[in-house]
Amino acid sequence: FPCRFTMGVLVFGIHDNDMPKWLHFTITLGLCGAALLVSMWIPNISTVFSLMGSTTSSFVCFILPAILTIKLIHKGKLPRPPFSKIVAIFGLAIGGAVLGVASTCITVAQLLTKGKA
Repeated sequence: FPCRFTMGVLVFGIHDNDMPKWLHFTITLGLCGAALLVSMWIPNISTVFSLMGSTTSSFVCFILPAILTIKLIHKGKLPRPPFSKIVAIFGLAIGGAVLGVASTCITVAQLLTKGKA
């Protein structure tokens, strides 16, 4: 349900209540088919956990808090901080993105060279 809802809103701009049945079916079939193909292609669940951990941990720990803080400041829900804190917030987001890409690249490199060592 959350994946289908997100796909409907982000890709098509339609909420579940307004979504035609054919689109609901197509999105659900595509998501289930993609999950099936990934499960058949990747033989070891630890590979999936490694990739998901390296990708999502930096997003959840660094990027998401910075983005939410920026959004709250922009909407006026938080007082505007001094310039140094704004730089720190953007540094957190950018640093988290760099670390996320680096850790994902390292994980992929380790997975590719695992059988060659």
